[in-house]
Amino acid sequence: MGWRILLVDDDSMLREALAETFSAEGHVVQEAEHGGQALELLASGCRPGIILLDIMMPVMDGFCFLERKNADPELAAIPVVVISATERRLPAGAVALLAKPFVPAELEEVIARHHAPLEPAG
Repeated sequence: MGWRILLVDDDSMLREALAETFSAEGHVVQEAEHGGQALELLASGCRPGIILLDIMMPVMDGFCFLERKNADPELAAIPVVVISATERRLPAGAVALLAKPFVPAELEEVIARHHAPLEPAG
């Protein structure tokens, strides 16, 4: 069974490359351009096993997204991996931090370690 990933990054080239790679490996990927869009997806019922989150984004940055996501008891347990070119400290509410550029194998290892257990499809 594959991973369920919500990829939140304003860099469309990175989003597309990661989505294509993970989809080819049998994982389900949903994409959001900024934190506000990610919250809309979550509000509509999207329940990823992990969220890959950039920090510096327009409209709603990663810090604001983390604060709002973690304020919702239904969403707080979803693990978040921050992927950032600028942030060097693990933000509150995140389980891991990867610096851009990163090695794809390192990202896959972090996802495998932190992905929430999958619930059977109903």
